[in-house]
Amino acid sequence: MAQVGLGDMAQAHQTRRGIAEAKLAVARLSAELASGRKADVAAATGGDLAALAAVERAIGRAAAFATAAEEAAAFAGAAQAALGTVADTLADLGPRLLGFASTSAPAQIAATARDGRMRLDAMVAALNVQAAGRHVFAGTETGTAPLADPAALVAALTAATAGQTTVAGVVAAVDAWFDAPAGGGGFADAAYLGGTTPLAPFRLGERSGDEAAVAVTAADPALRAALKGAALAALVDAGTFAGDAVAQGQLLRQAGEAAVAAADGVTDLRAGIGVAEAAIGAAATRLGAERAALSAARAEIAAADPYLTATALGEAEQRLELVFAVTARLARLGLADYLR
Repeated sequence: MAQVGLGDMAQAHQTRRGIAEAKLAVARLSAELASGRKADVAAATGGDLAALAAVERAIGRAAAFATAAEEAAAFAGAAQAALGTVADTLADLGPRLLGFASTSAPAQIAATARDGRMRLDAMVAALNVQAAGRHVFAGTETGTAPLADPAALVAALTAATAGQTTVAGVVAAVDAWFDAPAGGGGFADAAYLGGTTPLAPFRLGERSGDEAAVAVTAADPALRAALKGAALAALVDAGTFAGDAVAQGQLLRQAGEAAVAAADGVTDLRAGIGVAEAAIGAAATRLGAERAALSAARAEIAAADPYLTATALGEAEQRLELVFAVTARLARLGLADYLR
């Protein structure tokens, strides 16, 4: 029976095809050996991708919650730092004003009052802090700075205390201004610009209770009390009881008492933020472990055995070298060699 051979073009095509297949096999096996995963996941799982899809979804959810935990940590950290600034300011300002003598010289009164105004500016700046472009103490209105400029606050207080001729009257008017509810023309209307609704808790998992709340606003009574102490000193700087050193000294002492009294409230707020920070840290640890376990499970589903892959890679490289060797030999084959 006569044999039918391949023509030159067919043989060349077959050779090119063999080289391409060998190269693809080498590239695929090299990638599998480097990544530890099968290139064809469907073939590795026998066409059943349900388990892999479930793991991928779980990894996606864990990654989303991990991002939320990072955001919550930044938010809580910014809140804690701001409250720390307020607490430090009160701790320094309160005792200093309490020790102020009503017989102090006008120059000393002016310097102390000016320092109180600067402390008010510092507290307002701290409470207007942002984390990731969102104001921390503004409630749901995170795009708005929660507190007005200190100059506007002092101007509103000056107007609220106008006509008061005694230290007790000024202190009572300041108390009423800070404590007035929304619509009462006080702090809530003239100084607080944030939202009335606290920020919703950060979701840190799917289970009930997997959340952390950083819901303090600059309108919190404890922060109003903290601002009040510095604001009383700032009123002296603004000219309240100008020319009456005794009354100004007494008002500065009242400012010191207010600052000292406000310290415990700020400490309680910091403790609440600390609880949230602990919950966020625990959630971040849990989510990190969960993501690691899920990644290991995903790798196991489509894992490529390193020994078998290395063996197959060696065989594929040998096939490729053989194809090149045969091709080179055929290229050198002449008619005389063929007829021998």
